Amino acid sequence: MAKDPDWTSKAYDAHASDLKLVGDLWSGVETMQANAASYVQRHEKESIPDWSRRVKLARLYPGLSRAVRGSSDKPFEKNVAVSEDATLGAQVQALLADPCRDGRTLTAFTKEIYQLAARDGVVHVFVDYPRVAAASSETGPTLADAVAQRAHPYCSIVAARDLLRWSTDDAGRP
Repeated sequence: MAKDPDWTSKAYDAHASDLKLVGDLWSGVETMQANAASYVQRHEKESIPDWSRRVKLARLYPGLSRAVRGSSDKPFEKNVAVSEDATLGAQVQALLADPCRDGRTLTAFTKEIYQLAARDGVVHVFVDYPRVAAASSETGPTLADAVAQRAHPYCSIVAARDLLRWSTDDAGRP
């Protein structure tokens, strides 16, 4: 595997041009006009000034962003909740109360995932656990240390355009 920071995965490369188009559409008319050479073909006998004028006059209906935002309203009218019958540990309850550790609710978190997946076709959620400092230098961190530091798993949403590559070992572990 290449160690070059500019190296991207085959999966990313296959999706990159689609992500650019969707990102430009999502951003609106100004972005589409700025990238007009990629999207607006010049007619055979059209002069560059005429083509530029046509690009400046072009209007883009924000159908993609309206459709994605509109389709995400209905499923999230009510707050996302876990069944009251579920028996969850304190760490899972903390994760559900604040999945990204930034104050967002579970509903806001899942709605963002839904919108990114609808827009880009894929979205990633990275689940991590903060470092826990050991109370004693004689032992490593304990569960008591984690509880005292209110450590719990947290999630980071990674949009498709932001995950350029990843690698796993033979067992599929990162």
